[in-house]
Amino acid sequence: MKRLPINRVLSIALRWFPRRLESVWRQRHPDRPVVGIALAGYHESLGGVGNYAMSLLRAWPQVFPFSALRIFCSKATFASVQKLPFRSRIEHRFLQKDADLEAVSRDCDVVYFPCAHLDPVPPPKGTVFFLPDVQEWFFPGYFSGMEHCRRRNRYRTVRNFAKCVIVPSEFTRKCVVELLGFPADRVQMVPNLCGDLPARGTRPGGLRFPSGTFAYYPADDFLHKNHARLLEALGLLESSGLHIPLVCTGSRYSGRDLEALAGEAGVEFQHLGRVTRGEVRWLFDNSRAMLYPSLFEGFGIPLLEALLCSLPIACSKVTSIPEVTGDVAEYFDPFSSGDIARGIRRVWLDESRRKELISKSAGRAAKFSRESVIREHELAFQKIKFLPEPDVRTDALLPTLDSKRAWA
Repeated sequence: MKRLPINRVLSIALRWFPRRLESVWRQRHPDRPVVGIALAGYHESLGGVGNYAMSLLRAWPQVFPFSALRIFCSKATFASVQKLPFRSRIEHRFLQKDADLEAVSRDCDVVYFPCAHLDPVPPPKGTVFFLPDVQEWFFPGYFSGMEHCRRRNRYRTVRNFAKCVIVPSEFTRKCVVELLGFPADRVQMVPNLCGDLPARGTRPGGLRFPSGTFAYYPADDFLHKNHARLLEALGLLESSGLHIPLVCTGSRYSGRDLEALAGEAGVEFQHLGRVTRGEVRWLFDNSRAMLYPSLFEGFGIPLLEALLCSLPIACSKVTSIPEVTGDVAEYFDPFSSGDIARGIRRVWLDESRRKELISKSAGRAAKFSRESVIREHELAFQKIKFLPEPDVRTDALLPTLDSKRAWA
């Protein structure tokens, strides 16, 4: 009889043993759902949604070691799955084409699409869709006509075929129910999961400012991130004698010349582009404050990361942001550069306020701990398991944008 190589034997054993433990665990907990994760639409530059999807896959086996997720990946996402810890990817299944998902997911009670992308259509039974926000209802001018059509078609498909929708905040849940007309019992709120930050950071190469002398804003330069008004507010502070250099990170999609805007406002400014997680950690640990003037957020993962690093925050008081930061932030009106300047001035100069924010940060961050958020996901999937499949309505129409006025 031909002998198998030792590495092949070890590979089989390492895969068989956890599956055997999972089988025993499921016999003892028959009410627990079998969950599949479909990574349709994932790519490494996806931003917060991609960060959330990979964080979920990394953290799940740490909280439920005997309940592996089934990961369904295609050629486009296979390389990213291979980077996950071994325990996370024991049950990964490679799809030659999207239509294979129906066949390979038959043993799953729930098939979750965490990347806000539904493919194939129609999806398999037990489909659960992650919907991060409905920003186009509030800032329609920030989106092209093509993107409006794409989103409306996606909402129609999800409402017709998905068993349930998961959203990251109560604000988003209210929008999905009242603006899009989704049934309230088919919309579950589960907070986003924060990605891993290293225990120690690495100073970004080329950073011009000394530790503790600059403010930090981590955000891609989409229009709703409000970089221009933030620079205007820092210019007002500069003209009053308060010098605050600003460091930004993230992708630059808009093509705007932020350096020129900073020069016009008289603000010292440096944009580092995309940085590593270690560099993000260093920036959180060594900046004096995080500024977050966003006009719209479905959740706001950087806010949670700042709380974990005990960094004082000055941020907008709109949409879902107060759900994340609670009373552990200095709030301002993001539509007023004067009020943004007021909030920044207080968090920069008022030492008693800074100490208060720092002392409360750990307690606030604990409400969104990895274990508690993963358990909330598992509880949501457990409830969804027993929901009936939706009645498919191919003629279903979504409300028009005029509905926003009635809701507001």
